[in-house]
Amino acid sequence: MLPDPISIPPSVLVAIAVQAFWLVWTAINFLRRNDDLPVVVAVFLAYCGSYRFLANCFGFTNWVDLGAMFGGSVSLEHAGSALMLIAFGQSALLISYQILQNKMVVFQQELLPGFLSSRLRLLLVILTCTGLPLILWSRQYTGRQAEAGMSMAFEISSYTQQFPMMALALAVFAFLAWRFGVLRNGGEKIACFILLLVIGYLTFGPTGRFMFLGWIIGGSYIFSTFWFGRKRMLVLLGSAVAALALFGIAGAMRYEQESGTFSASLDRTAAAEDANMLDGLVLLMQVYPKQLPFQYGMGHFEILERPIPRALWPGKPVGGYMNKLGIFNAGSSGTTGISPTLFGSFYTEGGWGAVFILSLIYGWAFARIVSYSCELRPLFGVLIRACLLGGIIPLLRGGDLPGIYAWLGMAFWPVFLFLFWNREYLRSSLVKATGDTGSRKRNRKKRARETGEHAAPYSVAAAESRRLKIDSDKAGGSTES
Repeated sequence: MLPDPISIPPSVLVAIAVQAFWLVWTAINFLRRNDDLPVVVAVFLAYCGSYRFLANCFGFTNWVDLGAMFGGSVSLEHAGSALMLIAFGQSALLISYQILQNKMVVFQQELLPGFLSSRLRLLLVILTCTGLPLILWSRQYTGRQAEAGMSMAFEISSYTQQFPMMALALAVFAFLAWRFGVLRNGGEKIACFILLLVIGYLTFGPTGRFMFLGWIIGGSYIFSTFWFGRKRMLVLLGSAVAALALFGIAGAMRYEQESGTFSASLDRTAAAEDANMLDGLVLLMQVYPKQLPFQYGMGHFEILERPIPRALWPGKPVGGYMNKLGIFNAGSSGTTGISPTLFGSFYTEGGWGAVFILSLIYGWAFARIVSYSCELRPLFGVLIRACLLGGIIPLLRGGDLPGIYAWLGMAFWPVFLFLFWNREYLRSSLVKATGDTGSRKRNRKKRARETGEHAAPYSVAAAESRRLKIDSDKAGGSTES
């Protein structure tokens, strides 16, 4: 029998309504500005927040039970408080983002300069020929050490464990080369398709699901870049449904006793079994500050410490509240515990106040990245936004924040290398787009007057799009600066 919805506290109903509002608002914003990031944030947090809460309320699933470790279990009251925290942080982050990022994300298909196409093709070949064998070796090496009883968190090198993450960047480069016409013939396209199949095989499984989800999201973004409006939304929605189904299947593969992997994945998806971050946040809120003191910024400072190998610093502090409590140690098979969303990581820094401040800062940072990418040539802008979207889900999932940043660094170091390699062209395209003298505001007004976009709300993006087209026409199809 379904419970009476009135039994849900009014404050929790407000949190559910807030997340529903953001779903609608970000969808409208997507149709107006073609900006994907707020939609991804709103959908993911609603799924692991309100949907997970209601799924438990109506008996579709059960809360995660770690009472033996924490002396209690997840209650409706505690889950409601955690949901309100997520809705609070989500609102602060999205409001900060929406205020600061008001540009329309415009895509312009361009014929790449010859040197840029050659560099992208060369990097893709080098990463494929050297990266794939190293990925296979690192997976086998890590597996042998784990079978020998070594701890993943304390004894096995994180660099070795996380090197396979570079498959995410390799997949993004493959999509980018395909979409921007870098592949010259059918043979290269077939080779690229085989590469994507190999990456899918290497990343699809119960232990690499978020890496698989990351390159699927980033690739879908690149694939849909030259469409707009409802058509693009339908393409992305279809990709999201397919990715979610495959993500559920990979989760069901953890349990060999489950018969019918596909039906089991549907059950897990419907019950939000793979989105138990709300449960993790409840447990974390029981730990801080009762069992562990707030970190007051040290959680983010540990990001700088994480690259130092433990072999060089044997006493390096461990990450994750499970490790800090001593529940997991060098003899344990576990690592960091249940993810508590990004706002759980914020909560460990100083409670609700830290959630508010850090959510505003992260919203500002996301807005700056997207705004900056809008001022670049399409290839670089699409690449940066694809990587941001590919890494946003692990970041929103939360948990061991330094570990997540290490994950992102190991996944996208080839992208940083590509941007550094083309830094002069990147800088020249940025200067040409924004103007090299005067304030940005004066340059925007000047471009608006030159292109007749006085009344257009997003004249900068429109002017840049027209400028690229004019450059292409003058150069006979080339947009080389």
